[in-house]
Amino acid sequence: MKNITKLMCATAAVAVAGTSAGAAGLDRSGQPINILFEEGRYVEVGVGRIFANVDGVDPQGNETGDGPEDYTIYSGGYKADINDQWSYAFILDQPYGSDTSYPDEGSIFDGTSSDLNSQALTGLLRYRMANGFSVYGGLKLQRVEAEATVGAAQLRAGTSARLAAAGVPAAAIPGIVANITDYTVDADPDIGFGYVAGVAYERPEIALRVALTYHSEVEHRNDTVENGVFIGSTGAPVAVTDQASTSVTEFPDAFTLDFQTGVAPNTLVFGRIRYADYEEFELAPEAFTENTGAAIASYEENVFAYQLGVGRRLTDNFSMSFAVSYEEEGPADDATPLTPVNGRIGYTLGGVYERDRMKITAGISYTDLGDVTADDLGTFEDNDALAVGVRVGFRL
Repeated sequence: MKNITKLMCATAAVAVAGTSAGAAGLDRSGQPINILFEEGRYVEVGVGRIFANVDGVDPQGNETGDGPEDYTIYSGGYKADINDQWSYAFILDQPYGSDTSYPDEGSIFDGTSSDLNSQALTGLLRYRMANGFSVYGGLKLQRVEAEATVGAAQLRAGTSARLAAAGVPAAAIPGIVANITDYTVDADPDIGFGYVAGVAYERPEIALRVALTYHSEVEHRNDTVENGVFIGSTGAPVAVTDQASTSVTEFPDAFTLDFQTGVAPNTLVFGRIRYADYEEFELAPEAFTENTGAAIASYEENVFAYQLGVGRRLTDNFSMSFAVSYEEEGPADDATPLTPVNGRIGYTLGGVYERDRMKITAGISYTDLGDVTADDLGTFEDNDALAVGVRVGFRL
């Protein structure tokens, strides 16, 4: 039964990519460490493409058009043994991201966009014990850069609500907010550091493996430049021109439990539970926060995500798997124009073909994105995403 452990890789190319289209916060890769359990020396590269279909109706009843954009993610890794007990791996992934650009269709989100990119390099060292347990850990280097635009119409809508709540006469508000312009922020690249720690238990004779992995939070201090015209507390325009500051952002720590076990000859059940601590995360450039009283994005609750699947070896060279992913709903206010979804359920079909030293993994994933309605957002419903991916690995 040991040979069917390769089924665990059958969804690797798209299971992560498929969840990222509607995943918690800004999650994309899911921070996998499965390469650490490959046999011998092994190298792999992967690519996934996510096609998002996400639109809605703004608080004023206008169609928004598709905001979240399609995007591509890349990954890679290398694993090798030092001896029978010690092994190591290097993993490249893109753990977080945001690609949003609302078209000019007359909604309050016209011109609102975001482009947040991240790359992470993780180095892991693993020690195997004779009783089936192993421990592993290492360091993570993470690079993050971003730019965003909040359209004038969105800022005017938010400011109008704030002025009305403060008792400003309704007839005076349109003239006051007319001075507001688009807001832009550019955050230079920054490198932060974190760590990874985990423990695993394996019984190869029944293809059993359970691995619990902790990824620490990573703090970034990005030099930012902001521009725009806001309305201050007195009702007067506040012009922000090339205002420089340092934005501090804590990308969340997370626990991931991966498990698999053989249940019959050539058949494997596998799954994953992931908990991401997003309560401390916010994108809050200085000038924007001071003049609006809010962050560009923040989250009230942490998030659990789940995956359960079954794989089967059909021939000596070919295996297939099917998995269902689920992410629970959170507070509606956690949804923003950057991520206008609340929960998700996804379905992934994957296959892996092995020949000699080569392994090709491919798959496709469909995700039904959760509906959301919020006062500042409007209503986004009946949205979905499609992901495809491929990964090629070689035993050296």
